[in-house]
Amino acid sequence: MKILAGLVVSTLTATMSQGLPQQSAQIDSWHTVQRMCGVIERISYVSQNHSVQRLEKSQPFRHVHLKLYEALGQTTCCDTLRLAGQRVTDDDGKYNFRKIAPGAYWLAFDFEGRTYSYPLRYEPMKHVDPDCDWFYLGFDEHAEPALRQGVVVE
Repeated sequence: MKILAGLVVSTLTATMSQGLPQQSAQIDSWHTVQRMCGVIERISYVSQNHSVQRLEKSQPFRHVHLKLYEALGQTTCCDTLRLAGQRVTDDDGKYNFRKIAPGAYWLAFDFEGRTYSYPLRYEPMKHVDPDCDWFYLGFDEHAEPALRQGVVVE
């Protein structure tokens, strides 16, 4: 039996900076993935002990139209960027972009009048497990991202 456990890691969306060296440094700090796939979900938090927040629940973003934009040194998304691919999430919020060139990207979608976006660096490895190493990308009610790395426990 497999159990999926999650590790929540707070992330910051890159902001516009002055000059190319800073932009490159910011892109270098973006989350790196070996496969361009995962799960997009809505998350909600509840306060615990008046200072700590914990994940209360998550729901997949079902059937949302995802767009993948080439970052091209840009630290903001997405109007002037080249569209690299499009997918629609399934019932579980899963997506998978195939045949994408290595590089920096913005993963973006619109939902209920709000735009959600997340910066990623795609660096495929030569011998990657054929199963997608899913990562869970959650967004709260303020469109702020939180990354949950999936860990499979046998």
